[in-house]
Amino acid sequence: PKSLQFFDRQIEQIQTAIDQHFDAHPPMKNLADNLLSIPGVGNKNVQFLVATLGRFDSLTDGCGTAKQLTAFVGLDPVPYQSGTSVLKRTAISKAGDPILRRYLFLGALGGKRGDNLLKAFYERLIQRGKHKMVALIACDRKILVWSWAIFRQNTTFDPQKACPAT
Repeated sequence: PKSLQFFDRQIEQIQTAIDQHFDAHPPMKNLADNLLSIPGVGNKNVQFLVATLGRFDSLTDGCGTAKQLTAFVGLDPVPYQSGTSVLKRTAISKAGDPILRRYLFLGALGGKRGDNLLKAFYERLIQRGKHKMVALIACDRKILVWSWAIFRQNTTFDPQKACPAT
């Protein structure tokens, strides 16, 4: 119990330091606030998104695309291929940060519960016959692409721009 209390205090101190860092850097704080307007983005995964988007932007010198970001995170589809056999399902590459993918997945799980565009997107995929896991991974990618758009445009999430047909 004492070691668990010690680790809980350590986690609390680290979280406090992260919050102070965000407060000390207004552009970063503004980006985090903008990202929090996206369905499926919460207090736990916004920090990972800010770090990943900033890192990807610096690696691509500001010229990266959403498709490249998807591959950078490891959410890009990779078809199964072994000689002439193509009988297995397509999977994601998992080439990027597994922690960010985990937080995106948890964000998609939470985001599909509310009354928002993410839930509508998820339900459309299910109605089209997609498996639930495939639809959740597609929601992960959708959250990531929306986050990239918010990062690039420095604005809040606008449902009309994200899905103009609805």
